Amino acid sequence: MYTILLGLTGVLSVASGADFTITEECEDRSSEIRQSFHIDTEKILNRCYKLLLTHSYEYGSIQNFFDQADVALPGLEFEFSHASSTESKDAATLQAYITQRGGCVSYPAIQGPSTTNWQDPLFALERALSNAKEVLQCYNDVYTKAKETNDGGTTGYIERLLNDRIEIVKKMGGHVTNAKRNGPDGIGVFLLDKFEKWNFGPAPHG
Repeated sequence: MYTILLGLTGVLSVASGADFTITEECEDRSSEIRQSFHIDTEKILNRCYKLLLTHSYEYGSIQNFFDQADVALPGLEFEFSHASSTESKDAATLQAYITQRGGCVSYPAIQGPSTTNWQDPLFALERALSNAKEVLQCYNDVYTKAKETNDGGTTGYIERLLNDRIEIVKKMGGHVTNAKRNGPDGIGVFLLDKFEKWNFGPAPHG
C-alpha cells in the first residue's frame, strides 16, 4: 500500500523538525476509546509518521540511483530498497497505533528528494545516517511527552521502536566509516559494494 503511495509524484514538502499541526478535521473528531492519550503525544507521533514516509520516498530514489547502468552497485541498490520498505512498514505501525489509541492520523503530503544524483556511497550513507538520527530524536520526543503525561501505553510501545532505531544508527555509522575508508570512486567503491555486510535494519524480534 505504502510503496504505491510513495511512488506518486507531485507531492509537497516536509520541514525537518518543524512543529506538526493536527488538521482541523482531526481536532474536531473525538473517540470514546481515547484514554490518557495526550494531543501533544499524538502530534509528535504524526510528525514521526511523516518523517518515515519522507525517508522511504527518498530511499526509493537512492535505490534507483544505484541501480542505474552507469552506477551499477547492486549491494547498495538492494539495501536501500530494503530501507525504503522498512520505513514504510514502521510508518504503517505508527498509523495503526495512533488509531488504536483513538487518535487521528494526519495524512501528509511528501516532497520528493532534493536531488536524484546521489554522487557516491558515502554521500547517500551520510544522508541515511542523518535520517535515522532524525527519527530517533522524534521517537525520543514521543517517549518524553508520553512520560510527562503518564501515558504508560505509549512509553512501552515507543521503547521498542527506540531500541530498534538506536541499532539502525549504530549500523549506519559503521557503513559510513567503511565508505570513508574505501574512498569515493574506483575499485574502493566496487569492493565496498561487493564485500560490505550491508544491514540497515534492526535484528529480528524473537
